[in-house]
Amino acid sequence: MDYLGHPRQVQNTYQEHGEENPPIFVLGKYEATVCMELATISMHIGENIKMYCPEHLAHGNTEYYASGDDSFVVPKLTDLTMNYTIIDCQDDVNVLKKNVKVFHDNIVNKRKALIAAEKAKLKAEADAKAAGIAAKEAENDAADVKAEAKKMEGKKKEKTEDEKADETVKEDESPKTAEDEEKLNKDKAEVQDAKKIVKDAEKKVKEEKKEEEAEEQEEVKEEKKLEEDPKATVDTDKIAKKQEDLLVKKAVVEAEEKENKKAEKKIEKAEKAVKEEEKEVVKEAKADKVVQLEKKEEDAEKKDAG
Repeated sequence: MDYLGHPRQVQNTYQEHGEENPPIFVLGKYEATVCMELATISMHIGENIKMYCPEHLAHGNTEYYASGDDSFVVPKLTDLTMNYTIIDCQDDVNVLKKNVKVFHDNIVNKRKALIAAEKAKLKAEADAKAAGIAAKEAENDAADVKAEAKKMEGKKKEKTEDEKADETVKEDESPKTAEDEEKLNKDKAEVQDAKKIVKDAEKKVKEEKKEEEAEEQEEVKEEKKLEEDPKATVDTDKIAKKQEDLLVKKAVVEAEEKENKKAEKKIEKAEKAVKEEEKEVVKEAKADKVVQLEKKEEDAEKKDAG
């Protein structure tokens, strides 16, 4: 409470030292308040409580500055209410310090891993878009071929009956038709290339998932080892590095799976466009044959009339 009787926060070790640096104290060494020592005796690792500390078990007849606020002095004989969590408790202070270092390294490395994972995710999204580029290009090319086919069909309708009569089968197989055929084949090849890219990406994702599962199992073993024997030798740097790599791989796998699905949809759309174009080409070929037959019939009629 302040001088007006309003509740006020006077200490926050989480903000003062950081989540990764919990304060350490030894019971009976006057390194913590009597209230905290008494509570610690009856608590277990990982327990969190909210406790009331009367002034004689807190700081008693001593004034002190509030943490992070030198402008406010906590009055004498002030009762306190605390949120108190036991992270670890050991008979050997060296073992305790070692475990706290593991706790510290895990938090710090998780923060680094989250940053690295976000960067990797952005990079994976950019790289994975390459799988969709070929499909998009194939789709655009198919649309261009279709538009060109419609344009050619319009030109054919504008031709006069005399021009149609002068056309031959050889002329019907003009460079334009061959060019359209070549472009259609190119579109098909690009769709197949896009499919291969997506297939390779899916294979890579499956392999990464297997590696990820193996690493998770290894991490579980390490944690179980530490739980069974707190004094066991544990390579904290190795554990932290594995956690960081695992988070990065998860982010990359998620991004690649997302982009693969997008690419597959684009490929399906491109294949549909190519099939429609094939139908148009077949339709035009049939129309050309009809024109040729009509011309032959006209020629035959003219010959008989002559």
